[in-house]
Amino acid sequence: MKQEYYEYWDLQSGTPDGPLTEKEAKKLHDEQEMYVVVFKEGDTPKFVVKMQFRTWYCTVFHLNENRREKIIEAYSEMYDMYDKTGIGIPKGIENQIFLRNRQEKYFDKEGWNSWLYEVSGKYRRSYHSWSGGVLEREEGIEHVDTLIKDKPEFGDYWALLPEEGLS
Repeated sequence: MKQEYYEYWDLQSGTPDGPLTEKEAKKLHDEQEMYVVVFKEGDTPKFVVKMQFRTWYCTVFHLNENRREKIIEAYSEMYDMYDKTGIGIPKGIENQIFLRNRQEKYFDKEGWNSWLYEVSGKYRRSYHSWSGGVLEREEGIEHVDTLIKDKPEFGDYWALLPEEGLS
């Protein structure tokens, strides 16, 4: 799977915009400015990693055959998940991100799922209808180990992608 760098990914059209060289993308990464990395099999985009460095540190789009996002995973910096007074902040989290929000879209069904995770392990799942409104809600506890990842270094985004998608 090859990776290419761009300034932007247009969700509506499923196309990238503003090609970047690796050097230009690295500069944006170092300055914590937004850019996207498109992972392709041949000419077909499979995943888009949008590096934002803001409210969402990064967002990963898993694309379907029509280049529409079927899964969206939004990560926040671990430090942002805690009270900034420093109370209760675990050591060594400066270089970690946390899967805060996940959406799975079912274009052949009546709606889509979203999960909102907290570092305590609590989650809320909502099943939304395409016409608006929530059809179903669920709350529970999740092991947070799988929701925490190291911040990606420039050029090394593989830990954000599913293993089965890398074949």
